[in-house]
Amino acid sequence: MSYPMTALSGLSGGAARGGPSAEAVSVVAQRLAGIAGELEGLRLQLGRLNAMDWRSPAAAAFRDSLAERNLALSAVARDVTAAVASLGSYALSLPAVPPRPGDGPGMGVPGLGMQGFGMAWPWR
Repeated sequence: MSYPMTALSGLSGGAARGGPSAEAVSVVAQRLAGIAGELEGLRLQLGRLNAMDWRSPAAAAFRDSLAERNLALSAVARDVTAAVASLGSYALSLPAVPPRPGDGPGMGVPGLGMQGFGMAWPWR
């Protein structure tokens, strides 16, 4: 049976060589960086709801709830960003593994590694 390639394919496919390829880890880190950015965008959109001209006890309760959700989203985005940093460091520590016949992206194929990766990281 053939399975489609995903960003995680190289993470399990490298087991015979002792672990994933740097490229596979970088791909996952880049995807996580995108998710952190999406979370931050959602958090900012929630923050805009706070500026609505709505005055009542229900509005105050809504704003309080919104503030709690905003803090929770912010914490999740920070955690995902920390995971990106950890994966980036891990990818840099992995040796380049020469490709084997039949290997695909993320399966030991040296490639981008961390090149061009800095712009995708939200803290740079």
